[in-house]
Amino acid sequence: MNLPTRFDANEWFILVASVLVYSLIFSLPLRFPVSLSIVIWLFNLYVANFVDFMIATKPLNLYNINDGPDYQLFDLLIYVLLYSPTAYLVIYSYDRWKPTGFKLALYIVGWALLTTGLEWFSMFFHVYKFTGWRHLYSIPTYALVYAANLVLFRLLRRCYSASPR
Repeated sequence: MNLPTRFDANEWFILVASVLVYSLIFSLPLRFPVSLSIVIWLFNLYVANFVDFMIATKPLNLYNINDGPDYQLFDLLIYVLLYSPTAYLVIYSYDRWKPTGFKLALYIVGWALLTTGLEWFSMFFHVYKFTGWRHLYSIPTYALVYAANLVLFRLLRRCYSASPR
């Protein structure tokens, strides 16, 4: 894993965005057992790495993250410090508001649109450089990831409810 070639706008964006998202998370009351939060974090770390390695490397190479195609420390930090906590916030607010039916579909699409908007904003700081990817592709991708997170969360909640205390 390489260090950044230069510490510039993309690294600063990742650090500032991370401080903001973690400040939000730590200001919220605890809602889940720590073990459930760890599973959410690890699941999203895996999904983000898997998807990025599938579509951001050869043969597709649809985008680069940060300073180029090489895997760098700040690429990992995006997964740990931004993708996982965003999914955690999706699950947290889902558990709080419990949308169902059409409201659930709007909820997932709303988060996908918000995340795509944040992705678009991050491009001004050179976090992403699209070579074949389009923002329009991000909306269903994020929606699918968030739907998978909610399915996993509901399954895990059943397991936690059924387990002896």
